[in-house]
Order: sequence, then structure tokens, then C-alpha cells
Amino acid sequence: MRLLDELKRIWRAWTGFSGRRYDLRRVIWVSFTATAVVTTLIMGLSVYGRYMTQTQETIREDNQTLLTQANYQFTSFLRNMMKVSDSLYYSVIKETDLEKSSVSDAFRLLYDTNKDTIERIALFSEDGELLEVAPATKRKETASLFNQNWYWETILKEENITFGMPEVERLFDHSGGEYTRVIPMSRVVQLNRGDRTEKGILLVQLKQSSITDILSNIMMSGNSYLYLTNENGEIIYHPRQELIESGYLQEKKIDLYK
Repeated sequence: MRLLDELKRIWRAWTGFSGRRYDLRRVIWVSFTATAVVTTLIMGLSVYGRYMTQTQETIREDNQTLLTQANYQFTSFLRNMMKVSDSLYYSVIKETDLEKSSVSDAFRLLYDTNKDTIERIALFSEDGELLEVAPATKRKETASLFNQNWYWETILKEENITFGMPEVERLFDHSGGEYTRVIPMSRVVQLNRGDRTEKGILLVQLKQSSITDILSNIMMSGNSYLYLTNENGEIIYHPRQELIESGYLQEKKIDLYK
């Protein structure tokens, strides 16, 4: 009996009975209000869920479009630079007998035409002698061609144009004392010297800023960002490059061969 009396007391306190006649209209109003609030909350959560799903899908589609755009622009840039290398090799170097003529004028012309994207063009003999460079400068006495990582990659991939990792340009003298970051593009070439043919190395130093300008202008939606790696997962461009290089930020390497 005590338990029953206690339940009645709680019920009366909740409904506001307090010894007076039970107010049915009040109960109906409270029930209706509670039902409306719960229904509105459920509908709101449902609408919000659909909105977030649609928003994420829109962001994904927008980012995919931007990736396609970045891929097109970057590929076009590389193709244009490879065309410069092909022009230097097939139209200049292979057509020139270095015993009788010089490739200086052609090198300077191609450099002047592409100086917004090219830092320097250089031609070396197989033993590392600097044969031609545009713009005109001297190689540092302490800089050896054989200490350059890109040189050995080029020798190993003799039939291909090779792109090295970004580096600070330290192979040539800088009159202004400023060092720029470059991406070496190199290939093995055939040099004509009278009736002799020997191997040489054609080096085109691309300005890293050219690639940075292309990729940094691609503004991804949401919290996404775009970065570029080589086939080994080494980072070529990252919007937070300084944090990457200082070790404060790391990116998970992507297996391109999965």
C-alpha cells in the first residue's frame, strides 16, 4: 500500500493535481507540445543529415573537378618543358658540330623565351666539363657534377628525360648571392665533334616557383588540400612545405602501385 500511495503522490505532483479536480486539458496540451517538439527535433536532425550528406557530396565533386584541372595544368606545363628539352636536343645539339660551331645563340634564345619558368640551361660533356650555359655564368669550382643526385639518375635512365627532386641551386655562381629552388630536368645526349660522337648531359633547371604557382592556385573545398609527390612518395610540393621540412608535419605515403 505504501508503494501505491507513493506512486500516486508522484503522479499528482507531476500533473499538478494537488487535491483539485484533474485538468485534462493541461495534460493534453503538455502531451501535444512534447510530441511536437520531439517530431520537430527528429525532422530537423533528418534534414540536417541530408544537408550534410549533400554538402559533402558537392565538396567531393568540386574537389574532383579541381584535381582534374590541376592535373591538366601540371601535365601541360611538363609537356611544354619537355618540348623545350626536345628542341634543344634534336634541333640544336644533334644539328651542331661542336668542333666548328657553338650552340650558344640557340641556348640563349630558348632561355629568353622561357625564362619565366626556366632558371638555367646547361650542356655538359660526359666527364663533367661545362660546354655551354644560358644565361652565361660560371660553374662553382667546388661543385662537382658527379655529386649531383640527378646526374646519376640520368645516367641510369639514359633513354628518358629525368626529373629530379627540388633542390637549392648550388651548381653555378650567383652574382647576386641569392639561391633559388629548382627542379632539374636532364637527359643523356649525343654530341658531334667532327667525325666523333660522344655522350653528354643536357640540364634544364626548372624554377620550382613555376610548379608552386600552378598548384597553390588550386583552392580545394572543405578541409582538403593538394600536394604533389614523386613515384616514391617523396614530396615535391606541399602547401605547408616549411612544416614538412622542419619535421612538424608528416604526410602518409601513398602506395601508387596498389
